Amino acid sequence: MFNDKPEAGQEYIQVEVSLVCTRDASSKCLFSQTMFQAVGADGLIHDVVFVAGVPGSLESTEFFGGATLTGKLFYLVPKDDKTVVLFHDPMLFGDSVYLGLP
Repeated sequence: MFNDKPEAGQEYIQVEVSLVCTRDASSKCLFSQTMFQAVGADGLIHDVVFVAGVPGSLESTEFFGGATLTGKLFYLVPKDDKTVVLFHDPMLFGDSVYLGLP
């Protein structure tokens, strides 16, 4: 009731992710919703969107080594696009990582 209807040709997708901080227990990892974006056949980058009223939505946070963070991310993507993947682009350090969606 509080969420906008997708525009024509778009739909919401829900992605459940689990992130593990592989650092030692005294060090922290940072998760930000902006770290993961989606891209599909249209070639456009789709950012996380806020969806109200869904329990388990993943929010930006810090967590300690050894901990696992699990939750849901939401994107507005082209309707019926089966090629949508998530990606993480670290910008400065490391390589981009692409994650296929079932």
